[in-house]
Amino acid sequence: MNLGYILARSRQALAEAGTPVTLRWREFQGEVTVDPVTGAKLGASVERVEAVKAHLHFVGATSAVRQHAEIEVGDCIADFDADVMLEGKDGVVFEIDGEKWAPKRVSEVLARSWDVVVAGKKVHRTVLLSKSG
Repeated sequence: MNLGYILARSRQALAEAGTPVTLRWREFQGEVTVDPVTGAKLGASVERVEAVKAHLHFVGATSAVRQHAEIEVGDCIADFDADVMLEGKDGVVFEIDGEKWAPKRVSEVLARSWDVVVAGKKVHRTVLLSKSG
């Protein structure tokens, strides 16, 4: 098995056939307070934007992935390159074809089998999304 080849082909497939996804989030600078009622962060912030690509699966009523309770009809399963960083992007919104999507929590059982791993190296990062706004 040639792990380098597998990783390169996976990245090439995303580059050539992946759907464009725009990540939007806010980074706060200086002192941040949290609104005690809404839980919203308050303070000076800057909007950040990153363009990435993903393979997308939109969950239908007959989809086999619905065996997990957290996956619902209308959700989107997005496979990003493993190098796409989502940590630290508080309140990240995923824009796909002009529609806004938010990440959904997944159970520990699903999370253990979620990402594609070959020879201990993560190939894809999988995220469950639901429509927002």
